[in-house]
Amino acid sequence: MSYPVDSIAPRYEVSATDNQVDQTKVDTALRMIRPDMPINQSQLANFMRNPNLNQAERDQIIQTLARENGQQVRFFANDAVRSAAGDQASLETDQQTIADAVQQAYSDGAIDKDDLLHIADANGAGNGGQRFMAILQWGTSTREPNGVCEVLADELWARNGNSGMDRASAAMFFTSDPSMMSRNLATPDARAQAFEALVSLSDKNPYSKLPDTPTATAWRDQALVAEGRLFTGYGQELVDRYTGVGADGTPMHTDVLAKFMSQTVLNPDAKGLWLDRSRDLVPAIRTTMNRAEQTFTDRAQQPGVSTQDQERAMQQLGRFTSAVSGATAMALTQYDAEINASQASKKDFTDMVSKIVGITPLGPIVGKIPLGEGDQLVQNLAGALYDALTQNPDRPSIAMARTLYDYGAAQAESLSNQVHSEDPRMAFDSAYSAELLNLQQSLNVNLGGHAS
Repeated sequence: MSYPVDSIAPRYEVSATDNQVDQTKVDTALRMIRPDMPINQSQLANFMRNPNLNQAERDQIIQTLARENGQQVRFFANDAVRSAAGDQASLETDQQTIADAVQQAYSDGAIDKDDLLHIADANGAGNGGQRFMAILQWGTSTREPNGVCEVLADELWARNGNSGMDRASAAMFFTSDPSMMSRNLATPDARAQAFEALVSLSDKNPYSKLPDTPTATAWRDQALVAEGRLFTGYGQELVDRYTGVGADGTPMHTDVLAKFMSQTVLNPDAKGLWLDRSRDLVPAIRTTMNRAEQTFTDRAQQPGVSTQDQERAMQQLGRFTSAVSGATAMALTQYDAEINASQASKKDFTDMVSKIVGITPLGPIVGKIPLGEGDQLVQNLAGALYDALTQNPDRPSIAMARTLYDYGAAQAESLSNQVHSEDPRMAFDSAYSAELLNLQQSLNVNLGGHAS
């Protein structure tokens, strides 16, 4: 399949001379491109726009640089220096030119999937294939099915190397479009693997080691948005997975869910990010999270529900509540300065935690919350969490975990009273306690204990 190159680097009509390579012209261009000076430009992009080169010559330049030792960095267009200097507009123009030239060379058979991997592996910024993938996505047709973005993403996913960064880089592209997501992440296991890879990348946070530039910020935000798109598309599936039990009956650990919440809905840096053209990242995730949790209480009160299914729902509620406690503790550690900056910032934080879990009451009003009552439930919990935070400055995570436990336990107690059995409350308690211990170890946070 042939892809046209944009107007910046025009694809000329093919003639006999387009298939003939003047090696002198190619060698001259390469002598200029290899040193890549001055560093506020990209000589590769400049030559890809040079009308004195035909397409065969452009393709050979791309092929040579892709395969010549040490020259793969030319495809990055001096992005680090230029982004730090505020040269974002011309940098993006050059990246688009390079992306389209790579696509054309691939379509012409001058380079292959191994060459794409070779270029991606030249990244020294610590975020794996994301750097080259982000450049390729500037192209006019690179994102189409079977374009170089998908080809590179497929190869990174299959290789599954670089401590998970290969799959995280692939997942960022797969989640960038609903059709790509359904095409490439078609099973629950694939979606879970993508989710875990993305959460792991954000947890390692290679961006914190980079200079504070628009490019580094864009990379960080791209990872967070990819997590959000995957979760908002398949939130119930993912929450069920991480609060349920495995095939062998062993409870799944919720640390992935806790890390995700701390990276997104509880992360001050995530405020203002767009999930898509119509939704903000944080509210969309929060709504999906709340609906998924609401499902546990709905399942527990379905007409004719079995005792076993009722207990299973309460166990999931217990694990979810412990995950929120774990996420809260992580956020208090990672964003301590931002959260404790003022009374208003503390209130913003506790309001956000309360909105994850605050509209899930058990009792006769499940599914029939009167107008305004859900808001009051959130406000009440937010107030209790604010008190826990401000009145326990030495151990705020323990105090807030206790408050969250009390809220969830009250719901389980309400169900126990309805069915005249201690089983729902015991199921909640046992699952919460076990998962709290797991999270303290896996997240290295102090969540204390709770009263039975």
